Amino acid sequence: MRRMFPHIRAFDRLQRPYVAVMIIVTIICTALTYVTDGDYSLLQTAYSFAHICLLMGLYWHPTSCACAVISLSIAAEFPPDAVFMKQLWCLWLAAGLLGYHRRLRIAFSLLLIQTFSMMTSLPEQHQMADWNVPGVLSFNIVCAIMAVVGYALAEHQEADRLRREAQERERLAVERERLRRDMALASRIHDSTTRGLTLISLLSEQCVAERANAGLSDGLTERVVLIGSTARSTLRDVRTVIDILNRDELDERDADAKAESVSDEPMESMLTRLLTDNDEHMVAIGIQGSSTMMSSASSGMTVSCIDQETMREIRDLINQMYTNIAVHGAHGTDVYHVRMELTDRALRIREFNAIGRTDGRLHSGKGLSMHRTRIMAMGGMLNVFRENNMWTLRATIPVVHR
Repeated sequence: MRRMFPHIRAFDRLQRPYVAVMIIVTIICTALTYVTDGDYSLLQTAYSFAHICLLMGLYWHPTSCACAVISLSIAAEFPPDAVFMKQLWCLWLAAGLLGYHRRLRIAFSLLLIQTFSMMTSLPEQHQMADWNVPGVLSFNIVCAIMAVVGYALAEHQEADRLRREAQERERLAVERERLRRDMALASRIHDSTTRGLTLISLLSEQCVAERANAGLSDGLTERVVLIGSTARSTLRDVRTVIDILNRDELDERDADAKAESVSDEPMESMLTRLLTDNDEHMVAIGIQGSSTMMSSASSGMTVSCIDQETMREIRDLINQMYTNIAVHGAHGTDVYHVRMELTDRALRIREFNAIGRTDGRLHSGKGLSMHRTRIMAMGGMLNVFRENNMWTLRATIPVVHR
């Protein structure tokens, strides 16, 4: 009902809107039958009113009220001096609802009694003046067909429910398999990556502690400290991913990203800080360039105003971009340029860097392709191309507000 007539809101709160519509239509037909019959006697009025009351009760007590409708029609055959109009619509609806609620035996039993009572009343002509044997049989056969149709509809709905349950079980099985795979992946990450990162962190701390005996210069000491802090930061990120795969966090979100997503820091300030941090990392490994940030966005645009998924993609893409510069770019001075422009609607990123020798041990070849898929799903774009020994990246990320 809601799908066929979305603009009609009268039946939104009803659990069985189709039943309600059929009952309303039948009540209208019953009332019209009473009006057009022309017999406004007290008995006929009470008879029609009783049918209307029973029709209203069909919505809440379908089986008992349907049996009462047919029984009232049977009882109306016996008074010798009273003539009642047959309420055809009431009887058809009652038979259909009995079949829909899988009461075929009750429906057929009542219809047989009704057929017998109508046949016995034919010779008396006081109740069945306008009926004959074929008419009585046809009418009751139609009632029986309505009961069968109701039963068939109930069976169809039951089959559809079982089909949906089977699909849900299949979906849950696929989800369990995916969770099992995630657990295996988390175990592999824990066994390999965390061991290596922990070792790097401990070795860097030892180098800093023994820098006097080792004769390390201040510049080399700063690089060793940066190596240790980067290893520890990456180790925390890896452990967070493992927690997510193990479903240890309720919302399956990075805790650091969640803290930043509710920050009142201006968006421009956060992006500038992110560029500065990455520039410092680039300088530490011998790659120097420039990163500029321009903004025409409103001053009220803070990190907390931006959708969490959008913020995560912006941070991840920027970090991946600098990682690609470190892996694929040339070392030296003025070898990369990053320009970012923030507006109220989008973040535009332009990056250029000289291409160097790619270290195959650090290259997976899947980072930007995964970002492209996510950005395109958000309605943005990401293009990369190579020309004259220069690598160019252009990205536009729609800024989705909360």
